[in-house]
Amino acid sequence: MKSLLLSLVGYSLLSPIIADYIPKFSPYPSYYFLRFRLPAGGDQQFTELSGEMIAPKYLSPYGGSYNIWPGLETGNRDGVIKNLLNNEGDGTWTYWSWHSPGFPWNDNQDAHEGDTLLFSTVKRDTSWYTTQANLATGESSSHSLDELTGKTFTSAFFTFELYDVQWDFGPMTWNNIVIRSTGTDASWCNDKPENWADGARYTISGLSSTVDDGGVTCYIGSLVMNFPLKPATSDQE
Repeated sequence: MKSLLLSLVGYSLLSPIIADYIPKFSPYPSYYFLRFRLPAGGDQQFTELSGEMIAPKYLSPYGGSYNIWPGLETGNRDGVIKNLLNNEGDGTWTYWSWHSPGFPWNDNQDAHEGDTLLFSTVKRDTSWYTTQANLATGESSSHSLDELTGKTFTSAFFTFELYDVQWDFGPMTWNNIVIRSTGTDASWCNDKPENWADGARYTISGLSSTVDDGGVTCYIGSLVMNFPLKPATSDQE
């Protein structure tokens, strides 16, 4: 009985200290992102986002989650497509696709630091299709996104979506990017995309655009998010 009482007293004295070490997880992510947005008030829409990304250093934080993705989003945020790299694997990155509405995903692919990962989201006629592949392993998967038929995508993102973690995995590189839209206004294809909350230092090289009967094609040789300039910010604020 005496030992039990001592144990209870000891726990009561330590409980404030223990509480300080219990993680307090946020229900909302924080972000760094670069966004190419079509001019407001027009009738343009994106029809393709494709390219390559290089898997960064893998980190496995306790209780947190890294989510790195290129993607497309509708103007009223009722639809999104992501080719998603996150740290759900056991010592490896997991690469898969995610979209809303619908929430399906492709077969998960493992990825390691330095792997080149292909991504392609394309609209053909009225239907959307997404593909991702790992050149290092030869894995590839694709599927149609039937739930997104009729959605109009007006923003193209390169995003870090962070849950209770920091940008501590080093630079993130995307190469050989192609972004296509309808219409003839190519002003959105420039080397000054929206930099959310001015949070990231980035570099863009090899940028050019063409306009033809098929619309606007924006080429980006390399886009690198180099390092954070300030802590990540939630878009819930």
